[in-house]
Amino acid sequence: MNLIAKFLVICGLVAPVVSGATELRGVADVNVTSDTAANAKNMAIDEARRQIIVDVLLPYAENGPLRAAVAKEKASVLTNLISETGISGERQSDTAYSAKIEMTVNRAAAKNWMAAHDVKNWLGMDDDGAGRFRMTLVTN
Repeated sequence: MNLIAKFLVICGLVAPVVSGATELRGVADVNVTSDTAANAKNMAIDEARRQIIVDVLLPYAENGPLRAAVAKEKASVLTNLISETGISGERQSDTAYSAKIEMTVNRAAAKNWMAAHDVKNWLGMDDDGAGRFRMTLVTN
């Protein structure tokens, strides 16, 4: 084995291998009371959406700026960050609504939204979301 080959074997030729992208899913249990069950449901879904967006994106973004941006954003804009919604355990009365709400945050939409709102983030598009790569040793 020549010197260069030994060096590559000893030091290792390292190539990044991208991990599979993790889904940005979250769950919120909500229980809201309002003047009508319909208003309570709308408020509960908005509350769940805001909570899930923060919970799911927090590992990939600055805490304070993310929370502030989500708190002051219109519900209609935040709705565009959600790609899937599921509701289970739904219960309501004349003035109350409760349920378990699960949502999936759209990675590309979230990254673009955070960039537009100056929320420093590490959300990757193709990796596990934080720019972390698994390294593998290639020795040919």
